[in-house]
Amino acid sequence: MKMNLKTKIVIMLIILITLPMFVMGLRSTRLAEEKMLEQYLASMQEINKATTTSLENVLEGNAKSLQLHAGNYNLRNILVDPTTEPYLVDAIAAYRDVNPNVLNSFVGTREKKMYISPYIELPADYDPTTRGWYQAADVTDEVIWTDPYVDAGTGETVITAAIKIPESTDGTSPGITGIDLQLSYFSELISQVKIGETGEAYIIAKDGMIFAHPNPEMIGKNIKDIGFTDETLNTYFETGSGTLDYTDEATKDERFIVYQKFTTADWILVNTVSYKEITAVTDQMTLNIITIGVISLIVAILIGIFATGFVTKAVKNIEQKMKLVAAGDFTVTMDVKSNDEIGSLSKSFNIMIAEVKDLMTATVGVSQEVLKASENLAAFAEQTSAASTDVANTVDEIARGASDQAEETETGVQIANSLSEKFENLAENSKEMNLNAQSTLEVNEEGIKTLEELKQASKVSLESNDRVEKAIVDLDKSATSINAILETITSIASQTNLLALNASIEAARAGEAGRGFAVVADEIRKLAEGSDNAAQEIKIILDKIQNESKHTVNIMQEVKGIYVEQEMSVEKVNSAFGEISSSIGKVAQRIEEMTTQVASLMTEKEKIVSTMENISAVSEETAAASEEVTASMQQQTDAVEQVAQSASGLSALAAEVMERLSRFKI
Repeated sequence: MKMNLKTKIVIMLIILITLPMFVMGLRSTRLAEEKMLEQYLASMQEINKATTTSLENVLEGNAKSLQLHAGNYNLRNILVDPTTEPYLVDAIAAYRDVNPNVLNSFVGTREKKMYISPYIELPADYDPTTRGWYQAADVTDEVIWTDPYVDAGTGETVITAAIKIPESTDGTSPGITGIDLQLSYFSELISQVKIGETGEAYIIAKDGMIFAHPNPEMIGKNIKDIGFTDETLNTYFETGSGTLDYTDEATKDERFIVYQKFTTADWILVNTVSYKEITAVTDQMTLNIITIGVISLIVAILIGIFATGFVTKAVKNIEQKMKLVAAGDFTVTMDVKSNDEIGSLSKSFNIMIAEVKDLMTATVGVSQEVLKASENLAAFAEQTSAASTDVANTVDEIARGASDQAEETETGVQIANSLSEKFENLAENSKEMNLNAQSTLEVNEEGIKTLEELKQASKVSLESNDRVEKAIVDLDKSATSINAILETITSIASQTNLLALNASIEAARAGEAGRGFAVVADEIRKLAEGSDNAAQEIKIILDKIQNESKHTVNIMQEVKGIYVEQEMSVEKVNSAFGEISSSIGKVAQRIEEMTTQVASLMTEKEKIVSTMENISAVSEETAAASEEVTASMQQQTDAVEQVAQSASGLSALAAEVMERLSRFKI
């Protein structure tokens, strides 16, 4: 789904507000929970210490009172003076009366007699010396406290404090005196210990039995019956104090425990509170944080919507101008009214439009120059092609003349051979030889005429060769000029491509707002790449033309050398023909001397034949060279045609560039 800039900014504000508030709220809640837990634990530990101290003071008070009671004369001398028995009964009854928390007050003698107040009918075989409280107190002079147990007389669970009665006048202790304390008394004291709404305290004995609890139903139960283990019980008594976590099996309530051991008895005061006490406070704190966060979020969204309105308005304005530029209108500009990022973007937009406008103007000018240059190149190529055709025709005529010369020279050789026969029959056929001499003279004149024509043809061919050479050199210069123009076009195209790339990068940085400008920059880059590729292709063709032109110039230089050699040969042949003509004239005058000079004429005949053969060879070489020149001229003509085709392609590319540039309004 496409999101506009305003939505993105609002979402960003939501994330920037909710994420820190969530982290801060979570961290604050956890810190508050940890702090409250520490405070609860510290408070419960202090309460446990105060409670155990208070209870130990109660126990200590009862212990001291019991010590004083044990020193009563009637208790000490019950076995020595039986008359004190009524007084003993009154003494233990009075002790119970002044201590309302005492359930029973009693004395057990070593003679197995039991005195108890209030009076209870004990079993006939009741022996106090077998009771645990008696045996524990009998081995020490201090007050001992028993674990809770079921009293044999009342059937109630009690705790007994007992002490050995001091020695009587006979030097022995008569027995043990003690008191039974009601467990409800401890429960009443424990019920006053209250921490929070779910806190409760209770006291357990060494065997794990609960003997003091705010809930009467819990009294008498063992902690192992409510989910605790022997390991937990051992931990209580081994460490003496500490904290534990546990889960109530009945309610599945997670709770924590703070426990404290009594110093005067093997009892443990346990104080427990539900974790909900702490989480209730932190939950309220979390709710408050969420409420504040929601209100802050709503305010931030409203502020974000209001603030982003200015930004999105400016961005939409830039987007509209970019669309106009994408449509080819480079006359648009941005009104810069601020010095912030939007203002900077608007300034950059104006600078970019100005740079692109200048680039487009320069590109139009260069394209026009390329178009004109390509048209001139095409016209020059046509002229060069026509000149090459003329040169080819001229060279062809030279070749035909050389061929004819070779044939005529061959004829001269044949005639010279005929002269050999005539020289042999010269004496007998003087008249016929005279006629042959005349024929030879005519042929010689024809040869001289032909040589003159060949000389003129060679001169014309040499001039044509010079013109072709000059045209090829001019063509090479024009190609060099075109290469310079192409380098300018390539440089401009590279700069255009670089500017388009920079514009694309700036548009990418602008994000969604720069998408329209990115399209324009991409089109400009493609146009620059097309111009650069076309210029490279033209350069390859021009390089090829220059290479062919240089090759053709070399060939023309070789042809020119051949023409010079041919001219020298023609001069030699012309001179030979002059000598022949002179000789033939002398033959007519010296016909009588022919016989004596036959041998000499035979020798001269051999020279003539050799000279004629040389003339034939030179003519053949001239014909071959003419054919090579014709082939070179054909290659030159083909190269010129390629130049013409390249010029036409360059003209078409320049026209296409002009057509594409005409779409832009600058």
